[in-house]
Amino acid sequence: MPLKAVCYTYGMKDSWHDNLFASHWDATSNAGNPTRQQQLEILTKIVKATYQPGSTLLDLGIGSGQVEKLLFTGVPGLSVVGVDSSKEMLRLAKERLVDNLRHTVLINHDLTEVSTLKLDATNISVILSVQALHELTHSEKQSLFKYVYSKLIGGGYYLIVDRFTINASLEQALTPVWDYLEEHAGQKSGQSFSEYVKKVQDKQDFTATPQQHMEWLEQTGFLTECVYINMDRGIIVARKAQ
Repeated sequence: MPLKAVCYTYGMKDSWHDNLFASHWDATSNAGNPTRQQQLEILTKIVKATYQPGSTLLDLGIGSGQVEKLLFTGVPGLSVVGVDSSKEMLRLAKERLVDNLRHTVLINHDLTEVSTLKLDATNISVILSVQALHELTHSEKQSLFKYVYSKLIGGGYYLIVDRFTINASLEQALTPVWDYLEEHAGQKSGQSFSEYVKKVQDKQDFTATPQQHMEWLEQTGFLTECVYINMDRGIIVARKAQ
């Protein structure tokens, strides 16, 4: 039987502060995101290539620590500061990263108020945002990009993995692509493409296209490249000049 994607009520945003919702999402995070494993494997390779030994990796939206579990395995000497607005997700992250807590600082802070986020770490070579930006308004994204730029060392990298705006008017062509990805997914959602589109549209998130993200990043001063895109999921790499 396919595992249903997260407990969800249409028209409602994700309930990250609810214990049951957070735990269910953590158990089904790949459902409805059939290329997530591929995205995270690519992300790990990019972090390994760009993280500077002795520096700090800052994750803005660390969630339940699934990404860091992979990174601690794949990136030697990693030191992490993880920020999330949900205490329930941070609880899960603390449990998941119990073997790496000496190298991890977890901070409860709302990314909609990122300008007030105080960090002790100063030598930050990589910053991540994984499946977090679509929950911020476009103006909040741009404020976060400015914050990121101010915190990165020269030559540092900002890596974005997110859900972007999809052109649902191309449903006839996109449906077989979705069906193929769902068929080969390790964790199936059981959703048709039209059901998936309705779900994400009803959540009333603030998605944007990869091009919009890169335009805002470049206005901030970053050099950018979209290095991966598959349906509405993608990876953007942004680098601060030396």
